[in-house]
Amino acid sequence: MAKSKPKLTAALRRFVEAQKTIPVSELMRPGADKEPSDYGNFWYRAVAAMLLAGRVKPRADDQPNLVDLDRVCVEAHFNQFLFRRVTRFLLAAEVIQAERRGVYSEGPRAAAFWAHGADEVRAFSRAAVVRLAREEVSAQPKGRSVNLPAGLIDLLALFFSAFRGLAVRDDQAGRLWREFAALPADDLAALADGAGVPWQAEYGPAWAQVLDARGQKAVPTAVYLADWAWYAERPQGTGWLVPSPLGLAMLGLDPVPPAPRLPDLLKAQSDLSVFAGSGLPLDRLVPLFRHARIKRIAQVFEFQLDRKRLALAPEGAAEELRRALGDEAVAALPDTVADVLGTHSALVGSLGIRSCSALVKPENAQVLRVIREHPQLKNYLETRAPPGYLILKCDSRPDKFVFRCRQLGLTVQIL
Repeated sequence: MAKSKPKLTAALRRFVEAQKTIPVSELMRPGADKEPSDYGNFWYRAVAAMLLAGRVKPRADDQPNLVDLDRVCVEAHFNQFLFRRVTRFLLAAEVIQAERRGVYSEGPRAAAFWAHGADEVRAFSRAAVVRLAREEVSAQPKGRSVNLPAGLIDLLALFFSAFRGLAVRDDQAGRLWREFAALPADDLAALADGAGVPWQAEYGPAWAQVLDARGQKAVPTAVYLADWAWYAERPQGTGWLVPSPLGLAMLGLDPVPPAPRLPDLLKAQSDLSVFAGSGLPLDRLVPLFRHARIKRIAQVFEFQLDRKRLALAPEGAAEELRRALGDEAVAALPDTVADVLGTHSALVGSLGIRSCSALVKPENAQVLRVIREHPQLKNYLETRAPPGYLILKCDSRPDKFVFRCRQLGLTVQIL
């Protein structure tokens, strides 16, 4: 049961009444407060699966490569901004982590996060908001590396408790949090006691100092990235920060919403389309995101198998798809699907590279043709080369070319 709004002291009541607010009920769609947790929704699972599938590589700062991101989002008709937002949260919550070898893998919090344990998810989400706020401060012009003082989550919990049922202007949220933190300590302590929020006297002054011009932008951004708040606009164009039911739950003001019930069906059809419910385990979804064309992201994901795509994938891709479909599904596969899953990779062979001249010598004509036509390799190559050879572009990265060749299953020898 949701906690009732605690009684405010006179000073706190005057502060709340002096602000420009609007009832949340006027901005929130009907029934939104009873919806399941966003953290278990199909788009979180889709983003995680695409990252784990290797469709998007991490940059040096662990954030997704934007070229890869745009390419896969165009293919899947998926919102690029939503992809980036969800990725940032999953990284900050340690559900996904970037490896030094240039891929994403499951983080230490993955199993507990997908299991939707209330205490675990609340702890991961709170830690993620603090990390995201720190990243946002550091990323701003003339940004600084900050060690945020304790109490950020408690400050937000107190603020949303005092403004229970009210949305504040988006462009004023950071300033309001700073002014709220500077209110008399006795009034904040009384509110904390009534709301059941831990509070220490030094929290207020510490946060009033941190919430400078940069902090006033960083903390609301972190709250949005974690789905603790929604942005809403009135017809007049005024933007409002609306605390989400999930955010109130993560702050300990409401119970944690249950995980949504996601479908777990898996079906392959004779036209080579595959329908996979978003509730399937990630280890069965990831091979489909890795080796099939993504046609639709919804409660039920839709994929298209493609012989040419499998031929350009590393050896074993077809077998990986077969295992993902499961023994019970493989036995009943249409003949057309079974035929495609018999495709062998064309990326079998070796090549030698003369690093001093960027000259590449494929083992045979087939390997040469596959490399020249492969979407992950062809952009490294000059359009013309001596017969039987390939030449790397002068402005390309030979080390990345070698890495991708080996990743795709080719044997590379530096001559």
